[in-house]
Amino acid sequence: MIKTTTKEGVALDIDSIGKQLSQIITSGMVNHFANIHSDLQQDGLYAYSLYCASGFCAFGIAASTHKSLIALKRRIRQSEAELLETLEQHPDLAANYLQVSDLQIEMSAPDWDYLYSNIDEFNPLDDLVSQIRDYGLQTHDEEFDVSAFISEHLVFGIKAFQAKCATGELLTGLQFSDPSIEEMEISENISRQVNSDKWHRKVLALNTE
Repeated sequence: MIKTTTKEGVALDIDSIGKQLSQIITSGMVNHFANIHSDLQQDGLYAYSLYCASGFCAFGIAASTHKSLIALKRRIRQSEAELLETLEQHPDLAANYLQVSDLQIEMSAPDWDYLYSNIDEFNPLDDLVSQIRDYGLQTHDEEFDVSAFISEHLVFGIKAFQAKCATGELLTGLQFSDPSIEEMEISENISRQVNSDKWHRKVLALNTE
């Protein structure tokens, strides 16, 4: 059991905090999945992933179905066509315009139709992440990596969810709303441990676009 003390003199048991984080992830995903599964499964649910802001803040869940993906592609392509038509009078701008790829639409959670931000069971997560960051600042263990520790316990939580819900080939993991390069690497590392080879290859391809 590893402990350190905050500047307020409160002892932090980092192992216990990590375990709490994993358990909250599992219970939140399991219960939320039970609530939405039947409705989304009939539309071809293919993705169900943790979703958060930079710095592991404001955890929620993002999901996508094959039916919503078709509609999303249609909306995006229509919007792009209208924009390109507008840009016909500005060929210099049109030449630099990059269309959203099919891979990004399929794999990038910020584009998906189903974003669940109000999951009550996830409410304690911001405080736990803050405690882990405090530990990282206070500990004398130079090998302690805050992001690696959080990622490890997210993986534990996701794997337990997968086992409890028999999720099969669902795309899962962690996606950030506006990831930095470091956060893209975090997502890749988590994906490698929780996704099938098919999905993980797509995660890697998305991050190299």
